[in-house]
Amino acid sequence: MKPYIDLLTAEQIVKETLIQATNRWYELINHDPKISNAAKKLIFFRTKKYNPTVSFKKIGFRAAGRTIFIKNIKYPNNMTVRIQMNTNYLYSSDYKNFLKYTTLHEFAHFLAFIYDNSTGHN
Repeated sequence: MKPYIDLLTAEQIVKETLIQATNRWYELINHDPKISNAAKKLIFFRTKKYNPTVSFKKIGFRAAGRTIFIKNIKYPNNMTVRIQMNTNYLYSSDYKNFLKYTTLHEFAHFLAFIYDNSTGHN
């Protein structure tokens, strides 16, 4: 059985979704009077510092994706954030919704980490 979409196209869709989500997020925080300028600078700095990468891997069928936070032992203030998408779901005819909504869900984990170092579903 062949996947409905090739990995390069899937990766492009995920990256475009991340760009749109990031732009929308910046738009929201810049127009929110409750967020101070200092907080905005911190959030912006952290987002640029932890710019997430995207990868695809077969990870069973329990998880559509996951956000992985990798601490750098040599430089503890630096961290790699990877959004990993499950290639098993590319075999579904609903792959477009999988790519869009899983990317947004994993991006929410990324934002939760930026705000308060939360990595779960709390």
